[in-house]
Amino acid sequence: MRILAVLTKGDTVVGTLDAAVLAAASVACSSIEALNVMVDPMHLVSAPEEIDMQELRVHDEGSAQQRAEAIETAFGDWNTVLRPGAPPIALRTITGAEAETVMQETTEDIGLVVLSHNRNMDGADAFHTALFTARRPVLLVPPGWRSGDRKRFSHIAVGLTDSELTRRAIQSVGKWLAAAERVTALCVTDESDAEAALRAVMQGSGVKPNVKILARSNETTGAQLVHEADTLKADVLVTGAFSHSEWSEWLTGHETREILAAADLPLFLIH
Repeated sequence: MRILAVLTKGDTVVGTLDAAVLAAASVACSSIEALNVMVDPMHLVSAPEEIDMQELRVHDEGSAQQRAEAIETAFGDWNTVLRPGAPPIALRTITGAEAETVMQETTEDIGLVVLSHNRNMDGADAFHTALFTARRPVLLVPPGWRSGDRKRFSHIAVGLTDSELTRRAIQSVGKWLAAAERVTALCVTDESDAEAALRAVMQGSGVKPNVKILARSNETTGAQLVHEADTLKADVLVTGAFSHSEWSEWLTGHETREILAAADLPLFLIH
């Protein structure tokens, strides 16, 4: 399995690469590759509106060349630090459209795509392509996050429901769950008999989690999960545990904004 770290903004390069290294340390990973897509309007074959939007970015974010150079500089600075046991990482800068390039580079042996939630066009395009088109697990890293003294993802929190999506999420991140020292299953529900059903959902993973039932509060479900994971000092939160309709709303509307605004730890996302 290989890990692809998609770098979409200079000041989030460190967090993205730190998360990729931790993810690799937890499983059998053959390599980590870093990808920098230079989205240059002069080289895009796209609708005029898309090209216009890219050109408008120059005022706030700099030119495509400047953005790419900021990523390369940040990568070079990060790469000078010796990290014992971490695989060497090479950076490739490719000129093209973000979505198409990420799709081409997400080959069958890419088991995880790591990127930061940058709130820019490149980050959004890379995220949507990796999760929905390439259908890979995505490790989404909040801006400003750092690995600190962590060596791997030792404590994983999992948001659970008794659903097929939850089972797919658990299967997708099964390698990381098996390698964790501690797994905590979280569920926001008012049902008194939920714990037995949730333990059954986890049975196929071979992992015996601590199950914690959270009574509904005035927060959104996503925000509750994030805050509880923070309270428990989890290293990462698996957040694919929603039914189809809730999942669609969570990714495209109010719930998305709530959980991403609250998240200060990496999120494993599975579609």
